[in-house]
Amino acid sequence: MKMTRPWPIVIAGVLMLPACRKDDANEPTIPVSVDGRDRFVGTYRVYDTTGVYLYEMTVSKFGSDGRDSLLLTNYADTFNLKILHEGYWDQDHWDIGVFFPATDHAGHSWALSDAAAIDGSNVLQNDTVPLKFTMDNIAFYWQEGVPYYSCVCRQIAVKQ
Repeated sequence: MKMTRPWPIVIAGVLMLPACRKDDANEPTIPVSVDGRDRFVGTYRVYDTTGVYLYEMTVSKFGSDGRDSLLLTNYADTFNLKILHEGYWDQDHWDIGVFFPATDHAGHSWALSDAAAIDGSNVLQNDTVPLKFTMDNIAFYWQEGVPYYSCVCRQIAVKQ
């Protein structure tokens, strides 16, 4: 019985050894920059607290003067608001603050306030933002010749 040497198998095994080397664990990882505003960007359908559809609102990234912001288009079915939200922030709430006066789509003036992250309001939870804000035109309605309106409003915005 003649013995043959398994040269092809030995050569293939030697060539495969470099492919099985262990990765170097000391390789530095490059951090990926994440814009904290991305989680908010999108179109939201807004409902009252009983589930009745009210309006559509859009949130987009906006930047000016070196500051990162969010643009809330059609907020409260009345306003286009620019709110500060730096790209490096990791918070899940909208810091709307106070707008006095806030000008609506028709050019009328309002006091818009109490839109802070209190009791879970104005905080993104999955794809939902429970909205709470106060809008009042008592300081402006007489001069502008419009009916008086005041609302402590609660709405629910659902990202589409």
